[in-house]
Amino acid sequence: TIRLNRPDKFNALTMPMYWGIGEALKAAADDPAVRVAVLTGTGKWMCSGNDLTNFTENLPPGGPEEIASDAEKILTDLCDAKANEMLLTERQITAQEACD
Repeated sequence: TIRLNRPDKFNALTMPMYWGIGEALKAAADDPAVRVAVLTGTGKWMCSGNDLTNFTENLPPGGPEEIASDAEKILTDLCDAKANEMLLTERQITAQEACD
């Protein structure tokens, strides 16, 4: 289980959280004991989306261009074929099927 833990911010995603999700999915994909990865959030909300301070208050030294470059790397990691095996199925599966 990958748990977003910023309930005070409605689990809004920061750049480090994106990197962490990618790393957690890679680790899950590499572990033969893992059959399913679950992404959830702490509190009442799963996730409200991007934390807008990523684009306003916490600009890296390279500014918007660095954010765009980092975003490209993050998306590439999340779309990695091995990690996708953990995310995509041809049909919905039940919890029982995932555990069998």
